[in-house]
Amino acid sequence: MRTQRLWRFPVLIGLAGMIFLGLQCNETGEESGDEPDGDAPADGDVPADGDQSADECAGACTAGAFSYCIGASLCECALGQWTAIHCGLACTRQGLASEGCGRALNGVAECSCQTSTPSDGDEPGDGDVPTDGDAPTDGDAPTDGDTPSDGDAPTDGDLPTDGDTPACDENDFLAAASTAEKSESSSGDDYWVYNARSGDATPLDVLAVEIYTGDYGGPTAPGVYPLGAKETDYADCGLCLLIRQGCEAGECEHAYMPKAGGSIAISAISDAEGQAFAGAIENVVLREVTINSETFATRTVPGGKTWCLPRFEFSATAWGPGYVELEPPEGLSCEYPDAPYYFIGPEPGEESPKPGVVPPMGWPGAYVGAEQTGFNLAEYRCAHPEVKTLFIIATAGWCSACADFMRTRFCNEDGLLNQLHALNAEAVFVVGDGTIQGRAATNEYANQYAEQYKCPGGVRLADVDNTAGRRVIWESRMFNSIPWAAALRLSDMKLVAEQSEDYYLDFLGIARDNNE
Repeated sequence: MRTQRLWRFPVLIGLAGMIFLGLQCNETGEESGDEPDGDAPADGDVPADGDQSADECAGACTAGAFSYCIGASLCECALGQWTAIHCGLACTRQGLASEGCGRALNGVAECSCQTSTPSDGDEPGDGDVPTDGDAPTDGDAPTDGDTPSDGDAPTDGDLPTDGDTPACDENDFLAAASTAEKSESSSGDDYWVYNARSGDATPLDVLAVEIYTGDYGGPTAPGVYPLGAKETDYADCGLCLLIRQGCEAGECEHAYMPKAGGSIAISAISDAEGQAFAGAIENVVLREVTINSETFATRTVPGGKTWCLPRFEFSATAWGPGYVELEPPEGLSCEYPDAPYYFIGPEPGEESPKPGVVPPMGWPGAYVGAEQTGFNLAEYRCAHPEVKTLFIIATAGWCSACADFMRTRFCNEDGLLNQLHALNAEAVFVVGDGTIQGRAATNEYANQYAEQYKCPGGVRLADVDNTAGRRVIWESRMFNSIPWAAALRLSDMKLVAEQSEDYYLDFLGIARDNNE
């Protein structure tokens, strides 16, 4: 069974898989001072007790206000405004089924999402009606290769083996930009990934060619490799071809994998970073699929779309994970470490991945304190030799767990930020989204966000005007839940630690070590 898959489109289009919708409540799940659920709306309490309808949010939205559940919806307070998030919609966008809004064991209210499975036991990829029990009389001839909804009659001669190219809903792929990566999996096996995207504006389409060696048996040398049954399932393929369509805010409307047939010719496969990964896809028909996010089992979507690739050539220079292409800065009063640059680092106590030298990124519209002065890592390092550590904090307006972290742990008067200042450390707040998940924030919003929590100083930015040409921090695959933090050591500009999903960084310990 697959133990590691990249499912790589977040690297190109933004933070994905972020279904952390936890909202802070008290022990009863209501706000303080309210009567129990079911009381009359005339009692004047705030709507956390269920008096309001499921599509309304009301009450005083202040910096100290808690968010709450109403029916199957969440009401989120940020920057003086309530935003309603419907759990059914939030879960559906993740391809999951909603169990409504409630309180988890840790006392945090959240949208509960779970994987939905067919109830009748039918294989959804065979094109039959899901509830018909796979009756042989439903007209879905199992050997003709046609989907019942594609308009082909079983006797029209359009069989998979007759040499005809079937009509497809989508044809070819026009790549506007591409990247390639070579690295090792956690088991020490090599993998290569080529990613191409259809443009910069979302929604966009993404094509990926992925090679996994070791137990998956992917190719390690140039050659022509036919696509058989193994290459149709993401759980088993060693040479994988995927297309994701309509991708926006970390979500894609459709996913495609090949039918058996066609081939991928590998013309160059890199032995080390900085070498080419290239080849050509020949006569491949892809069908629409769903891919289980845990097992990677792949199933055909009944009546789903198809995508034809008569020929697609690909080529890109392969770099390690987190690679960012930027030239070293010039004309500074101090030297910046040489390229190559990577935005990647290990979790505390881990040795892999090795800390990368962070690219000399800048944000012209960033705020420092409450002033919009712009911010550049290389210039800041030269101008502030007294600062030894920058802590990067990724957060968002819709994230109530982030609000709690900012309010009670980091920006409060006796919180971490004031203590870090005493240890010659500073914070960079990357507020990626506003109050709506997947909708990019602005630098102005990032500043207001930090001001809301009375943060003493710090850099405030949304990572939307990064001089690297993309949202390097917000797109990083090092994290898929927030709040998230990483420690940048300014002496060598290396990302020495990034936060585990299980616990916060030892902010003070890291700052002390770098301050010695």
